[in-house]
Amino acid sequence: MTLADVTGEIVDSRDVGALAVPNEVAVPSTIDDAVVLLDRVGSLLWAGHWGTAAVVYAFTQEERQGRRTDLLKSEEVSCEEFADLGIRGLNSGNTVRKYRRAWQRAVDEGWTEPAKPGTPARLPVESFKLAAEAHVSNNSGNNEWYTPESYITAATSVMGGIDLDPASSEAANGVVGAAQFYDIDDDGLSATWAGRVWMNPPYAQPAIEHFCDKLVSEFTAGAVTEACVLVNNATETAWFQTLASQAAAICFPRGRVRFWQPDGTPGAPLQGQAVVYLGTQPDVFRVTFEPFGLVMP
Repeated sequence: MTLADVTGEIVDSRDVGALAVPNEVAVPSTIDDAVVLLDRVGSLLWAGHWGTAAVVYAFTQEERQGRRTDLLKSEEVSCEEFADLGIRGLNSGNTVRKYRRAWQRAVDEGWTEPAKPGTPARLPVESFKLAAEAHVSNNSGNNEWYTPESYITAATSVMGGIDLDPASSEAANGVVGAAQFYDIDDDGLSATWAGRVWMNPPYAQPAIEHFCDKLVSEFTAGAVTEACVLVNNATETAWFQTLASQAAAICFPRGRVRFWQPDGTPGAPLQGQAVVYLGTQPDVFRVTFEPFGLVMP
């Protein structure tokens, strides 16, 4: 028996052993049909959970929209309300968010397209586990996301120039324009840091923690005189708390920063960012970065 036999909803399948590994799944047209389908599938989760993620994504709202009060009056509900539907294995808001987040990352990375009710959804071949864990608290995503020029222009305006980018590459420095930069082969964590620093550190742990700790250490020692740091707004993490403890101001951009990747394509992070300023010109930073979003204090 294949998964296609069980659900009757999977198309264009290729058999692997006793189970079918689908290329597409037909997303139900209504949320009621989705409940029936997912309950029928039960523990037989398609292709490493991707089929379930497609259905969850099709019928849930973006996380920031919060809980609705008109459950089932709309085909798009909050993650908590989706969990209230009583589907086996999807009975908590956090679990539903994990599935939605996985499909969102698949869309952001170009692995598939947004799943919509009543249409086929192409299932990614990439790891569901990797996509599901790509969240602000894990910071396990792509380390090669480069900064848009508008942020570099603003940072340069605040600091008067950039002496060092300690976590960069030749391609990235074509935009940053730092007088000196360290790439992955230079081991910037072991090198000397000084002057005005721009830093968009690698976002994976433990690298991001090491880079933020190094920056704070060099700043408190006086070697780094000013710094602008672009990071995920992971306010609950130890490294963000360490960085923010030395900040003169922090900008929380509206929306997500549209990074660019080595091949020139735009990157799409799964969470918001923050630009943390260390230095003696918080008023200049505020005026310069307010066009991007909220600046505190």
